[in-house]
Amino acid sequence: MTMVTALGVEAITGRPGKPTTQGKNERVHQTLYRYLDKQPVAKDLAELQVQLETFGAYDNKERPHQGPDGKTPQEAWDALPAALPPTPPDPIRPAKSQGKSQGKRPGRWKSSRIAATSMSSG
Repeated sequence: MTMVTALGVEAITGRPGKPTTQGKNERVHQTLYRYLDKQPVAKDLAELQVQLETFGAYDNKERPHQGPDGKTPQEAWDALPAALPPTPPDPIRPAKSQGKSQGKRPGRWKSSRIAATSMSSG
């Protein structure tokens, strides 16, 4: 279990090669491409970055959306109560190893077997 999963984060992904499961993502790409088609061709990456940031600001803060009460995404986000930081889970520690240390060189073992004890998920 990773720390992110332990915090309750669940990845939501679409099926690879199935664009029909990526509707919202495909739609924002279409809107972005239409926006960029109306812009002068960027001379370099810095100019393209400015165009992308301008689009993002317009899309999130100005453009009318179909959300509740016609709010922009930024207005809807700002209306939410502030989230409290999550309580971090207990760190995941390796199980106690069994074996005898071989002299002065830490990390060297006489046996290559290391036994792991089970950890409770509680």
